[in-house]
Amino acid sequence: MARTHARRRVRTRRRIRARLLTAAAGVTALLTATGCGAADMTKQSSPYANVGGTKSVTLSVQSWVGAQANVAVAEYLLDHELGYHVETVQVDEVPAWDALSQGRVDAILEDWGHPEQERRYVKEKKTIAPGGELGVTGHIGWFVPKYFADAHPDVTDWKNLDKYAKTFRTAESGGKGQLLDGSPSYVTNDKALVRNLGLDYQVVFAGSEAAQIT
Repeated sequence: MARTHARRRVRTRRRIRARLLTAAAGVTALLTATGCGAADMTKQSSPYANVGGTKSVTLSVQSWVGAQANVAVAEYLLDHELGYHVETVQVDEVPAWDALSQGRVDAILEDWGHPEQERRYVKEKKTIAPGGELGVTGHIGWFVPKYFADAHPDVTDWKNLDKYAKTFRTAESGGKGQLLDGSPSYVTNDKALVRNLGLDYQVVFAGSEAAQIT
């Protein structure tokens, strides 16, 4: 699970069910906007927001490729089919909920499960409404390079991971095997899984999905 050498890397990628979230007060049947407020990461409102007759939508873009693809499709359809000017802003997962509730963005097209934010904004404040599921059921998984699994087939059973802990040890993992995650802002249960399974591994964050894959 080494970050510096491909032969010692285990990568985790999280893929769970995603949902589209929109603000509670609607401007169209597809995307909706709500009241005012201020969110630190999106202080600047759209220059098109108060132009007479201009239809404008701001979409939150998450930092992984799948979310970026979702936004790209929505942006194209809103622009070419519905005549909207579309702005995008990249916001981490939890702050994006705040921005959506406060009207600084109009929709989050992919969410990985934030029960506290959902309870606060959807159930209690009712400033955000679910926009429906995306139709894709993702998967949580731990991955190793294929060549390593070919050479050591038993590594794909978590019960055998400790056998290879020394092989996957890095300077960042503190003497344990390294389990490489993406950004600390991503939703993941890896630390709890390692602890509850009693594995001799340490979760290390690459910083982003791109860095993790690389």
